[in-house]
Amino acid sequence: MTPPAPPQDELLARLAEAERRADYYEQRNEALSAQVSRADAAASALRHELERNRRGFTLLARLTGSLEGADNLRDLFALSCRQLNGMLMMERTVLLEPAGDGRQFRPTVLQGYGSESALIAGSLVTPPAALAAPGGALLINSATPLDPTIQQFADALQLPYFVAVPVVLEERVEAILITGRTQERLIYTPRLEAGDLETIRAVTGFLGAVLARQNLREARHRAATDSLTGIYNKRHLMEHGDQLLAGAGGEAALLVLDIDHFKQVNDRFGHLAGDRVLEALGQLLREQLPDPQQAQLFRFGGEEFIAILRHCNGEQAWQVAETLRTETARLQPSGIPFSVSIGVALSSAPHHPSLAQLIARADSALYAAKRAGRNRVVVARAAATAEIPFDPP
Repeated sequence: MTPPAPPQDELLARLAEAERRADYYEQRNEALSAQVSRADAAASALRHELERNRRGFTLLARLTGSLEGADNLRDLFALSCRQLNGMLMMERTVLLEPAGDGRQFRPTVLQGYGSESALIAGSLVTPPAALAAPGGALLINSATPLDPTIQQFADALQLPYFVAVPVVLEERVEAILITGRTQERLIYTPRLEAGDLETIRAVTGFLGAVLARQNLREARHRAATDSLTGIYNKRHLMEHGDQLLAGAGGEAALLVLDIDHFKQVNDRFGHLAGDRVLEALGQLLREQLPDPQQAQLFRFGGEEFIAILRHCNGEQAWQVAETLRTETARLQPSGIPFSVSIGVALSSAPHHPSLAQLIARADSALYAAKRAGRNRVVVARAAATAEIPFDPP
């Protein structure tokens, strides 16, 4: 027997409950879908951030590895731009350096301009104010509204989309690194973004540290070098001479060279001519003894020079000194003939004399050469050096 149908009100109530539950699950599904979308977007952003950080760290690691391959700052900037262009898909990179009063900058093309390089390098550009102070930066992409100053700057560099960050040292803008693209294609060269700016900031910070290191190295070199002759000065000899002798191994020699009658050169031809004589002798020493592992050269003061020869016995030291003497006699800077007298002192293991002792021996031999007529080489005997009388030139 068929059961009786439920009342119509009950059916309507059941239908309403079913519709309510359907709405609930639909809303619940929409909420879950939205959560999934947000989670996916967050994951995508995280992956992008991790990739950007990895890219920046990788770039800095490569630049750090490039330090040994760069002889100067310009080489390092060139190495940096090649890494930038490869990793960040940049097309062009240019370095701006202050010119004149510092308001204008001279471009140096590092990469990517081809036949336009000469045109870019031959101009002067005025950077926007945002780049003129430490901490400034510019990120220009297709969504950036451009004021006339920035537009003129971009046109001058023929680079419509770019990132520009100053290289700063001691709160002073030393240069501006600019890298970018001539066009934006979403698949191959996507729009420049904040992550690219942060990567370039990291690179310019690295370059600033390298610049500081190079300035320190140059300052140390200036402090250790005689500005006239380009060889080490007396201060450097006194600070490092004993260490050089200790590292010489079995045998070493110290040569003291003194220009004969140098006061007469100054009196007759003038002090500028005397400087040319000193420069010529310094150049000859560098040419004859070019290997710093074998010889270190110093201007000891006035017209006196010192050479420390490592791994060198008495006969070899005499031959070197005699070559220097004869080659000096051939020099005639500005038509001025001159000669040198040379005193040689020898040192051997295991008990190397001190630098001061060796200089004293070589000086005694030098004065013996002066007393014997000048323009000659005298080798000191360690046991007899003290018996050679002092006879000033």
